[in-house]
Amino acid sequence: MRPLLKTSLGPNDNTPTVLFDKDNDNYLSSYQAGRGEFAPTGKAYSLFAVIGDHIEERHAPIIGTRDTGDSSWGAWWGMKGRDWIIRGIDSGGGGDQYIETNSAAFLDADQIRSFVYAVDPDNDASEWVNGTSVYSKETMDTGSSTFDFNTMGSTAKDSPSRYLNAGISELLLFDGEVSDTNREIIEGYLAHRWGLSGNLPAAHPYSSINPFTQSYDLGTNLTLSSSYGLSPSISASVTDGDQITFYLPNCQAPGTLTVELTF
Repeated sequence: MRPLLKTSLGPNDNTPTVLFDKDNDNYLSSYQAGRGEFAPTGKAYSLFAVIGDHIEERHAPIIGTRDTGDSSWGAWWGMKGRDWIIRGIDSGGGGDQYIETNSAAFLDADQIRSFVYAVDPDNDASEWVNGTSVYSKETMDTGSSTFDFNTMGSTAKDSPSRYLNAGISELLLFDGEVSDTNREIIEGYLAHRWGLSGNLPAAHPYSSINPFTQSYDLGTNLTLSSSYGLSPSISASVTDGDQITFYLPNCQAPGTLTVELTF
């Protein structure tokens, strides 16, 4: 089974989401650990997710490690119903590593979730829900973790309780540790794209400002159409502080855009 695109089960119930409906739905990139995983062992990484509807509390994560030949718990991130919000497997055989947290970090509907795992110096993890920290630089219990995330919407073997029953509207994965400044920019982008800006705290730098908003002179695009062999032009009056953005379509390359500013 594969999750399905639903047009109105995303944030605020009026946006799209990829719905994992608990009945064996998952998106698996590889059955074998070490092949095709989202977050290779020993590497810093950063995760961002937007959750649509969260239909049922289950021991099932946003992403996890799933192996059809192994019935034990795998690694995971993002869950409701267990105190272990992030779980890794000790590559040295020292036991599971996890972070215990409270209900503030539980998976729920209409969430923006941000997670950063740093390997230097302490193999620590930090997470934010809707731009608010729920734990910061917590060291995984037994040192270096193996994550080998290779699936969305499940963890471990085929078990009905381990399939997600929720919608994932957007999932971003970055190599390395995203800085606080860049994390806030990404949270702002996700919040305004999915209509969740009201979930951000008032002190968040992008609670009311979209970091990727583009403004145009007079509030409209100035369209300069052309075809090969022609040199069209256009002019407009602007005031001090106005932003003008210029685009040269790839289909016109090679081409020349000349801008003349008269004061």
